[in-house]
Amino acid sequence: MAKVDREWPLQDLFKTTIPFFQVVPSLVPGTTILIQKPRPGAPTGYWDDPVNLVKPGQAELIFIAYFDWNQMDYIDLRYYRVKIASFDAHSELVGREALIERQNAAIHLKNE
Repeated sequence: MAKVDREWPLQDLFKTTIPFFQVVPSLVPGTTILIQKPRPGAPTGYWDDPVNLVKPGQAELIFIAYFDWNQMDYIDLRYYRVKIASFDAHSELVGREALIERQNAAIHLKNE
């Protein structure tokens, strides 16, 4: 993390949220977002919450890692995997993970 002048434990890289990297949707009318919808006995693996759109400034999304559906084939890392820290009008989604396409979002360095 030397390029951004921040300290981060190497063993946590791409496993937990990196609190100083905020993912910001870039499409004003809204960017598609796939939000994890836990089920009894399966808290992860389903990305089908009915809320599927996020606008710039509407949510605080903290970067976790890059994501690709198929780990055994060509990997294009099309998505950012994020943790929802806040979401206007959808507080029930706070704490869940989500996927947002890289081409429709940017990573900003968050000042703390």
